[in-house]
Amino acid sequence: MKCIKRWIQSLGAESRSRFFPKRSCMMPSVWRDWNAKRECWQRVSRVNPIAAHYHRGGAPGGDIVITDLERNTTSRFTFDESQDNSSPIWSPNGDSIAYSSLRNGRFGIYRKASNGVGSEELLFESATPKVPTSWSSDGNTIVFVEYVKSAGDIWILPLTGDKKPTPYLQSPVLDAQAQLSPDGHWLAYLSGGQVWVQSFPAPGTKWQVSPGGGALPRWRADGKELFFSGSPNAEIWSVSVSANGTGLVFSTPKLVFGGRFYTAVHMPNLTNYHTYAVSADGNKLLIPRPQQMMDSEDPTLLTVVLNWTALIKK
Repeated sequence: MKCIKRWIQSLGAESRSRFFPKRSCMMPSVWRDWNAKRECWQRVSRVNPIAAHYHRGGAPGGDIVITDLERNTTSRFTFDESQDNSSPIWSPNGDSIAYSSLRNGRFGIYRKASNGVGSEELLFESATPKVPTSWSSDGNTIVFVEYVKSAGDIWILPLTGDKKPTPYLQSPVLDAQAQLSPDGHWLAYLSGGQVWVQSFPAPGTKWQVSPGGGALPRWRADGKELFFSGSPNAEIWSVSVSANGTGLVFSTPKLVFGGRFYTAVHMPNLTNYHTYAVSADGNKLLIPRPQQMMDSEDPTLLTVVLNWTALIKK
């Protein structure tokens, strides 16, 4: 099993003391390997970098940190917690990171080289909260979610041409957690408490993937499997995806992870981060699990009954 080289995370001031060990600012995450049927602890993981995010206790402020496991080093990527730096996503080639930041009362999407060299570039800003959620495989498009009151809208931000964002989906409900398929033809997203897949870049035919409530969709690298978190117990499910003419066919969802895992909300009353990741082959999940969750599910725990002989009827 290869270790992931780098892990990027969004941290807030409160999260360091509330959720992480004193000698580490990272929550333990487990690689669940479905083929080998084993668990392996990693701080970061897989040949391609993965983005992970942490709860900030509802308090304003946050910074982005990059950890390199091979060198066992952690470095700051942003340097001003008051700017609410969050929601980092990697470019397809790993050279850049796009993220959300609050500057002078305006929420912007910024891009910066992942090695930290050079200045950041403002891609788009406005007065409403927004976070980037997905970067197209060709590197030319970022999908972001803009929050308006209790609802969310999904937007397309081109990185070429006039670079003017256009709305993809606007509705009275929360539309969020948008994830582009690897081929760029489909968008998986949360809407009305369910996971949907719809054609992209022009909305068209759509399918409901989660039968009983769902969120946090994630594609396998080849686009042939889609993962999502189910309701009400936050298990992780998956469906196989196959082409059928100009459309798609989805299998019946199967449970791939039955334990609980940690999900974090970016801002009060808004949607959750994508707090788990999927390996390129779909055989492993990187799942943040607070120690108390693992302790409560430890199969080695025993129940000891004292004075048990008194319970036997003579």
